[in-house]
Amino acid sequence: MSRLILLLFFSTFPFLTLTDGLNRVIEGLIKMAIVSSNDSINSKKNLTILEEQEINLNDIGLDFFAGTLKIPDVTVVGLENLNYVNDMNVSIDDDTNILTLELNAVMLPASGLVIQSYEADMGLFNSIPIYGSGDIKFLIKNVAVPILVTFDITNLKVNTLTIVPELRANEISINGFWNNPELSLVLSETLSALEQLAIMFYNSEIDCISCVLSTLIKTAINNAIHPEDQSLSISQYLSMAESECQATCSLSKSAALRGMFQGNNGVKLSEYKEEHFKSIAEELTRSLVEYVSKNMVDKL
Repeated sequence: MSRLILLLFFSTFPFLTLTDGLNRVIEGLIKMAIVSSNDSINSKKNLTILEEQEINLNDIGLDFFAGTLKIPDVTVVGLENLNYVNDMNVSIDDDTNILTLELNAVMLPASGLVIQSYEADMGLFNSIPIYGSGDIKFLIKNVAVPILVTFDITNLKVNTLTIVPELRANEISINGFWNNPELSLVLSETLSALEQLAIMFYNSEIDCISCVLSTLIKTAINNAIHPEDQSLSISQYLSMAESECQATCSLSKSAALRGMFQGNNGVKLSEYKEEHFKSIAEELTRSLVEYVSKNMVDKL
């Protein structure tokens, strides 16, 4: 049903001089499509986003990570809790043909990812074994995502996009780690505490993170609508994010974020290459290992 409504909506694009009445019809069709899609997602409840995989970590290019990870599937849970129609607003400016769409997507009480029956045989830094089999659950509780979009119907282009994901609480549950129930419980509690710290950091830097996220998504949408224009590289995406978010992110409380936009470390965001991201991944992994090791020892 939602596909039919969207087809009717997009079929009106050739008629760029729209009457007031036709604009109201299009607004109604968009609202119907949004409500229909929300109902469709709710009915699924759970959605498998990754089928059975055996990942060879030696192939991903991170020297400090090796081994294999078998995953039967990765499932998004909690979709029955999704609601993005209550605070919906759709309007088209009759003079400019600019569509404005406002949504507030809410997922209560929780949503997240579930991996069932994983099998891990991995190692970190050639010294830390990670093995076991069991289930993993990552949940984010009380999620809200306000979205504001303005779309130029005449030129088929997203003019502005603002997405501000609001994260409040979390839950991580891992069993089968090192095939030890007690260690699995301690690891779950430790990672949940760490994730809560990450959420606190995220919320303190929401302006910068939201700007970067919104810019990347807007650029990707426009590139998908007009693929004939050019195929953008990762560095071009980052350059656009750097340009649009320079003022906001330069005020960040985080020295690391400020450095990405001011070039304090000699490299700006648009100049990041694969080796920079690998270096960041290794540094974050070392910090994670140190944090988890210390806190698990304290709990045992």
